[in-house]
Amino acid sequence: MRSICAAAAFVFAIGCWSATGVGPAAAQSGPQARAFGLVIGERFSFRQGFKSLRKAGTGLYCLKLGAKLMPFRELITPSVTVEYGNSSGKNLSAYYDVSGCDDGEIAVRTFQFTAGGNNEPSDSVAFVIFIP
Repeated sequence: MRSICAAAAFVFAIGCWSATGVGPAAAQSGPQARAFGLVIGERFSFRQGFKSLRKAGTGLYCLKLGAKLMPFRELITPSVTVEYGNSSGKNLSAYYDVSGCDDGEIAVRTFQFTAGGNNEPSDSVAFVIFIP
């Protein structure tokens, strides 16, 4: 099966992914992921280990964990990074937050920073989320 490598930040985090999931693909191998996804706008571009995505407000995304991860939700600390190829604006940020979403959901907040100005929540930030 031909593997597909995503954006550089995503490849760095998990190697390559294939239609059968994350892990060894063709001649390459990488660490396994319990969950990962690319969020663009109000939808997943691709995902594994997440059930759904809900936009709870400007710059606040709630990602519902799949059934296999629900028993471990208190132990999960995901890695989140901006996916610049599908974002617009400058000085962007995306990060995991422990508050803002319902039980069983992971909160991700996105911002655009302005030098000398206010830091504003932003809906123009695409992001990659990874749970090892």
